[in-house]
Amino acid sequence: MESIESRLQDIQTRRKDLEERSAQTLQSMRDVANESLRVADYAHNAEQTIKDLDAEFESQTGLTKQDIVFLFFATALQTVRWILMPKLGEKIDQDKRLQHNDKSIKDDTYKKRQDFWDSHKDKWDRTPKRYKPWWEIIWGGAPYDVTKGTVDLGIELGGGKYHRLYTLGHDPILGWLFGTCNFITDTLTYYNFESYRVENNAFTGEKLLLSQLFHEVKDSLDEDIHRLPAAVIAQAIHLESDKYTKCGLPVPILVTLSKSSAEKIYKQYDWLYFEKYFKIGASGSIAMLINRIVGVVHGLFYDKSKDGQEKMYQVRTRKILSYSNLLASTSNVLYVAVSASLGNVDAASKFDIGGFIVTLYRLISDYTFIQKIKEEFIFGNFRAKIQDSDGVYILT
Repeated sequence: MESIESRLQDIQTRRKDLEERSAQTLQSMRDVANESLRVADYAHNAEQTIKDLDAEFESQTGLTKQDIVFLFFATALQTVRWILMPKLGEKIDQDKRLQHNDKSIKDDTYKKRQDFWDSHKDKWDRTPKRYKPWWEIIWGGAPYDVTKGTVDLGIELGGGKYHRLYTLGHDPILGWLFGTCNFITDTLTYYNFESYRVENNAFTGEKLLLSQLFHEVKDSLDEDIHRLPAAVIAQAIHLESDKYTKCGLPVPILVTLSKSSAEKIYKQYDWLYFEKYFKIGASGSIAMLINRIVGVVHGLFYDKSKDGQEKMYQVRTRKILSYSNLLASTSNVLYVAVSASLGNVDAASKFDIGGFIVTLYRLISDYTFIQKIKEEFIFGNFRAKIQDSDGVYILT
């Protein structure tokens, strides 16, 4: 039989184990009670805690001296952009359209050519060379206006009346490349990018591939670089002289994509009808490009040891972009409003519609981004405060 002494020892062991477990249970109850009081205290002061975290977020994402420099620089760029932006244009009055050979157009064209000639005739070399000299580029007509000989070659130029549609020199955008090349080389580039030699104010049977055209331009400029500015000025003068005539200029690039669509549109609407929308798009595109450049450059200055989390630094970048766009657009609106109040009837044409649209987009997108990061910061830190030491939520 088991001895009394053995039983007593067993009882003592069980008693000790019970006491230890009771002590552990009591300690756990105390821990739970203390943790509950701690969490209850945070819950009771939740509003103040969130306010404190909100203030901490604003402090960490506030603009530094370096950020202020970026802000002023970005604002200056956006402001200069809308100042230099061309006016949107006035309502088109068809009765004021001119014939292509109107005397006022000829007089204006002659004056511009004369001014250029007077400014450069004694500065630039006028020794005859292999290619067409720069002064003949200025004083000669546009080779892409020539229509004589096109019928024999089977080239369609709309019966002559609509030749501007089919010649890339008359394209308000592509013309700056192909028209300039045509002036330098005495050629005409067709809408399908085929080029033809022009001699004695008539087409020849010589066709040039694009590679040949550009190679000839290079050779000509290697011989005399002054042909380039002369050709650019000649192109600018010619486009301006055609812009307000009865036929005007075609919608850019469209004929290279769809000849039939371009024909239908050009017979009813020319470049003047669409120019303001291109200006709006160009203004908005440049505004977006400036934002992109500023954002990238500001990101290069990120220093983790000094700026903390990258997301918080990105908030500062977004603030710079939003504020700069808002300041530039505000200055534009004020300029238009003040100019109009002073009697400037043309004030509305300087309203930066493209930039204003970009500003609205930035305000909405940047606000959304900043609010998302702010919520993550505030509620992430708040949750961390009500976790126990093992990372377990007491309140669920």
